Amino acid sequence: MNKFQKRKNNAKTVALDRIKELFRQAEIRPDYANRYVSLARKISGRHKVRIPPELKRKFCKNCGVYHSSKTLRIRLNKGKKTYFCLNCKTFLRVPYKP
Repeated sequence: MNKFQKRKNNAKTVALDRIKELFRQAEIRPDYANRYVSLARKISGRHKVRIPPELKRKFCKNCGVYHSSKTLRIRLNKGKKTYFCLNCKTFLRVPYKP
C-alpha cells in the first residue's frame, strides 16, 4: 500500500466518522436535522463512502428530510415494513421477519 492509498483510506474513515456524528447531532438538534442530513449525503458522495443501512432509513431518499415522529409513518404488513414520508408522500418497503 503506497502513501496515496493510505491517505485515501484515512480520508474515508474520517468521512464515515463525520457522517455518524452528523446523524448523532441530528437526533439532538431537530431544528438543524435536515441540514445535517444534506451535509452527510454530500460527504458520502464526495468521498465515495456508503452511509450505513441503519442511518439510511433515518431520512427520506427523495426529499432528504430527517425522519422524526412528525415526518414519518411506519406500518407493518405481511413481512414488510413500510416507511411513508409525510413530507413528499413517498414510501420505502423493507422486508423483515415477524
